[in-house]
Amino acid sequence: MADMLGFPKKIWRSLLGCYYNALHNVRTMEAYKRFLYRLPLQNNKIVMDNYEGRAYGESPKYVAEELLKRDPRYRIIWLTFNTDSPFPKGITPVYKDSFRAYYECATAKAWVFNTRCGKLLEKRAGQVFLQTWHGGVALKKVEKDAMPALTDGYIKAAQYDGQAADGIIVDGKLNEELFETSFWLSPNCERLKFGMPRIDVLIQEQNNQELKRKVRKELGIADDSFFVLYAPTFRKKDTFEGYVTDFSRIREAFEERFGKVEIAVRLHPNDVRLLARYRESYASSLVDATKYPDVQELVLAADCVITDYSSIAYDFAIIRKPVFLLMTDAETYKNERGVYDTFYDQPFTMNYNEDMLIEEIRGFSAEDYRRRVDRFYEKYPTFNDGHAAEKSVDWLIEKGVRAT
Repeated sequence: MADMLGFPKKIWRSLLGCYYNALHNVRTMEAYKRFLYRLPLQNNKIVMDNYEGRAYGESPKYVAEELLKRDPRYRIIWLTFNTDSPFPKGITPVYKDSFRAYYECATAKAWVFNTRCGKLLEKRAGQVFLQTWHGGVALKKVEKDAMPALTDGYIKAAQYDGQAADGIIVDGKLNEELFETSFWLSPNCERLKFGMPRIDVLIQEQNNQELKRKVRKELGIADDSFFVLYAPTFRKKDTFEGYVTDFSRIREAFEERFGKVEIAVRLHPNDVRLLARYRESYASSLVDATKYPDVQELVLAADCVITDYSSIAYDFAIIRKPVFLLMTDAETYKNERGVYDTFYDQPFTMNYNEDMLIEEIRGFSAEDYRRRVDRFYEKYPTFNDGHAAEKSVDWLIEKGVRAT
């Protein structure tokens, strides 16, 4: 059987093997990089990466859309391991582990990443690196504060990234302080108090009702259903310790309080490998939203979230949608990773078992919840105003990004 290029499978696999051997040969790659560094930069090319090669989404997506909205002649390259995923017109997916990925990174005027750049290449003179970062309010310790839990390779990449970044997007006072102490940032890296581009779509919710309906339709959730998103963060072990195991009781509590209910599960990207086993064991009655490409669209479409230690809680809180915490493994989690003081200063009720969660659902007061969230943001102001993507593009243009 031949593939689309006409090669039999055996020959095709052999050719692919030669390709990847060359790609990962140190001497070959050093020679290739030296060649790439001689090529001119393309001022209209911007390379983007979401969670180290995942699909189209997060803050880079909204920066890309703002660029193309201003001028379709911008060339947006998206590094991904999912080149078969749908990408909109104007976005070119490129397989991240490839010679072409190195070429695109070496010749782009700008990089826009939401995690560490991974040091594909040394950033060249004249290139611009915008770090959008993916975390909002940090509860668990990260970066320099979590070094015992990090690999040496990650630490080296993070240190390089912090020195290479020309700008990092800051979403609020808490992150502003965290970046200063824990992100290895160069003094030359601009702290951009823009808020997160991915939050724009939420703050502009009234302008995005059609998108909200589209998301619900794709998931099979009726417009008149109360949509609960279950979005736990990842665990170090391949177990379901800390995950919800009895959705029937939780569903019943929501139905008593809110009427017709649909629940969707969204596992963390690091836990995608557990999805099939989790659904088989506990979540067969739930809508599967784990592989939905843009979590912000899920936040927009959902009415509330159940989570634990994930910063997604604050994506809901910033637009005052209800947040319910279930933290059955809180002591284990705190001991393994460590937490910041904000862990104990959240505007949400900490439920340490499912009985506590069900009691909170049944007695939920929207007025009391809003007061608690308002007080939190008075204490820890946010910079999100719904225009972060616009400000990010303005900054890139100031740094020399051009459509032609």
